Amino acid sequence: TDLVVLPSELEFSAIIGRVTEKEFSLMNNGKDEMTVSLSTEGLGETVKLVDTVILTAGEEESVRVRVLPTTRKLLTGKIIVKVGDEIIKEILVIINVRSENFLFDSKVSLTDKFRTISTGENLRAQIDLLQVGNREKIDVVATYVIKDFEGNTLLEESETFAVLNDKSFVKEFNTDDLHPGKYVLGLEIVYPGAFATSSTQFSIVEGGEVVSRENIIFVAVILLFIFVIGIVVYIISRIRRLKTRRSKRR
Repeated sequence: TDLVVLPSELEFSAIIGRVTEKEFSLMNNGKDEMTVSLSTEGLGETVKLVDTVILTAGEEESVRVRVLPTTRKLLTGKIIVKVGDEIIKEILVIINVRSENFLFDSKVSLTDKFRTISTGENLRAQIDLLQVGNREKIDVVATYVIKDFEGNTLLEESETFAVLNDKSFVKEFNTDDLHPGKYVLGLEIVYPGAFATSSTQFSIVEGGEVVSRENIIFVAVILLFIFVIGIVVYIISRIRRLKTRRSKRR
């Protein structure tokens, strides 16, 4: 296609009831005028954008995406970019929603090892909470969700615990029921009068397709070791041949 769409993902950090905006760009690299159709999936009325953009040859235009969250949940979905009946691009969208008076820095994160996992492999995430307001013991409800980019919630579980100053721990999730694809792991923290969501992405691939960073490093070290041994053997062999030649000349 002659249509270039950038970026491929949009992530919003939005306050409930307030408008947040971002943009993505469309560029027509072709020689003819192009009509681009835009729609959303999984985002309901939270996201607003124009339905159609007409681009002349060589023209680039920025499209404004307006987000107005009305729910306390993590939202996922996509913006579908079409020319005629052909889908050119699906821009993945994540909307992390919070209340204005939230007094925690909350974060869910994955190491490189768990950003891409095999089917059936458990997902292990790091959870970090830090109080940024009054330092007092607060009971919070933590809800963990796994969502796809059609807006579906595929896993949800909750627990309640107390937090004073900060709290960090590792949480493991079963992914047996998830098919290969891209997903979002979300953390929703709620306590009286306030809430916030945070998230991170991961992918699931068919078993045997994952090549971890550790495996790559291991293979690289082995190859380097073999290369060094080869050089050493070559040098020793060279020295021996030179000594043999000198002995014959004498």
